[in-house]
Amino acid sequence: MLRYYKHQEIDKERWDQLIAEAGNGLPYAYSWYLDVVAAHWDAIVLGDYEAVMPIPYKQRFGLRQLYQPFFAQQLGVFYKISINEAQKEAFWKLIGTRYVRAHQFLNAGCHIANQSQNLQPRVNYVLSLNRDHQEIRSGYSKNTRRNLRKAELAGLQEGTATVDQLIELFRVTKGRQLEDFDQQVYARLKRLIVLCIREKKGEIKAIYSQENELLAAAFFLCSHGRMIDLFPAVSEEGRKKAAMFYLIDQLVQQHSESSLLLDFEGSMVPGVARFYRGFGAEVETYWQISRNLLPWRLPSIRNWFSPAKA
Repeated sequence: MLRYYKHQEIDKERWDQLIAEAGNGLPYAYSWYLDVVAAHWDAIVLGDYEAVMPIPYKQRFGLRQLYQPFFAQQLGVFYKISINEAQKEAFWKLIGTRYVRAHQFLNAGCHIANQSQNLQPRVNYVLSLNRDHQEIRSGYSKNTRRNLRKAELAGLQEGTATVDQLIELFRVTKGRQLEDFDQQVYARLKRLIVLCIREKKGEIKAIYSQENELLAAAFFLCSHGRMIDLFPAVSEEGRKKAAMFYLIDQLVQQHSESSLLLDFEGSMVPGVARFYRGFGAEVETYWQISRNLLPWRLPSIRNWFSPAKA
């Protein structure tokens, strides 16, 4: 039986235990993680916490819509024991009784066959680190190997960076192009990284020049057998010296011959995808679902919740 839980009704200890044990579990669904990245979230729970679905929502004009928070690439239904298509669809039927619109990225194990018309595949890249470094390196593209030689000739070196250094590096580079990244987003990101490090579920990697200039840094979220490249940043000088190529290769070397997956967390952007493929990463498909749940007799209200305004 499915039940809708308001946030204060969720048993977070049992919730987190399920996310930790779920066959399709991901760190984005931990309660403490959602408490940071989502301003509001409720949940749908199957039976005795046999399967759960976090419901991050926004409210506009008194109407609620299900959305995808920043820094949570994949959500959807998580379960310890496989559930059937009818059970998956039941979650969405219950959502339809409370929400006017749903737009979310579902985890790879959350495909809904009879909702194929509402699903769009999205691409994630992952690299298995279960071989030695040289064997993994043999799968690198010519371009990646060429950039690594450039980085080595430049004398780049690994170091440490603070959360503030990482965020500031992003803010003055890529961040300038992102209108949605306001002070509130950066504050939430800082809280998230600090919490993940405190929970021993993340670390910051950094690369410096010979002159001790920070060229590249990235926060990796570590959980469920994955090292997720959650938040990378690189300076213009770092691009010229292939600092991000060097950072990733150093990470691969340090964690080679392990059971970990390096999860690049994307990307649908061709140039970024090419960078990930250059390390021999393979495609992992997850799903985007968009459903307008308002009655067709309310077209003007439906327009308030169009994807462009979500």
